[in-house]
Amino acid sequence: MPLRDLSMIIATWVGVIAAIAGGYATYLQYSKSVEQQVDERSLAAMRFVRDFQGEGFFPIRNKIYNYILCSNCDSASPSESEIFAFVEFFDVVKYCADRQLCDATVVRDVFGPYATWHWPCLKRTIELTRKGEEKMQVARPYGHGLQTLVLADVGAAHCRNLARR
Repeated sequence: MPLRDLSMIIATWVGVIAAIAGGYATYLQYSKSVEQQVDERSLAAMRFVRDFQGEGFFPIRNKIYNYILCSNCDSASPSESEIFAFVEFFDVVKYCADRQLCDATVVRDVFGPYATWHWPCLKRTIELTRKGEEKMQVARPYGHGLQTLVLADVGAAHCRNLARR
């Protein structure tokens, strides 16, 4: 076999090995990037959990809870802006999950039970606000997050706020 043919065979094999090695390195980098994105989505979802359960949001959650379940009927009802902040929080969380910026499983697992029990009690108030939005033709109306995170229809029998009207 002439030296020229041998060098071409060697060059071909070196090229094939380099291509395989380059492809493998690219695959490893892509795999690491996907893992990092998953971790970042989980972290983003967990930041929402932390905020929802944190000291800053607790007073609103407490007022909403007392309002809908009448656990302390003598306590002050939440203001319209507190109800709006509570509902809007769920809208932002759901938007984050829908856009795949947050881990949708974490969002559903953590916020789904809250939405399930709060949606029937806040539905009337949300629908009144939606009537004002109709002309804007928004893609996700006010309360969309709370409504779409509901895990099951539990009815409204637990909604003491509806009985007070």
